[in-house]
Amino acid sequence: MPLDDPSSDRDLVGRAPHDPEAFAVLYRRYVHRVRAFAVRRCGNTTVADDITAIVFERAWRNLPGLEVPDQGVGPWLFRIASNELASHFRKTARGRRAQERIESTPLPRVPDPADITVDRSDHAAVRKALNRLNPRHQEVISLRYLAGLSPQETAEIMGITPSVVAAVLHRALNALQQVINRQRVDGHNGPQYE
Repeated sequence: MPLDDPSSDRDLVGRAPHDPEAFAVLYRRYVHRVRAFAVRRCGNTTVADDITAIVFERAWRNLPGLEVPDQGVGPWLFRIASNELASHFRKTARGRRAQERIESTPLPRVPDPADITVDRSDHAAVRKALNRLNPRHQEVISLRYLAGLSPQETAEIMGITPSVVAAVLHRALNALQQVINRQRVDGHNGPQYE
């Protein structure tokens, strides 16, 4: 069975509760993408490793009875990761040390229209601005651009339609640009959420 064939996820999920090798195939198929998403979102490899471990532990516990969509279990795993990251940020209350680690991690280059924002901004300012957006805007930007998910996958994870993803993403990118511009002009931190 090819390692990158999400259409086989349904079969693997069905076998995994009784066949550890089936879960191992799912793990190998998605672990690097889930970890990369977590690293890009939090900027800390140790935290990303912890989040990744939690994602797959929760996935293992919740496999029985899981309805696997045609896209495979990837969107479901990213939803778990997104929720765990949100929980992590709530627990740490975006403390100063976490903020410094995030700001020191370079933002990945993703060929996309949102690159206009990144091209005009310093990466640390973008990370700082991203953390000032409301959680829904953080999530849509993170899923689309940091995790590299399609609009359909992003919609599935967020529980909304692709057209709503487009609208929320548009507002989120505008809010991100406003925060970046305000940071440049005012040189102050501004409000917690935009």
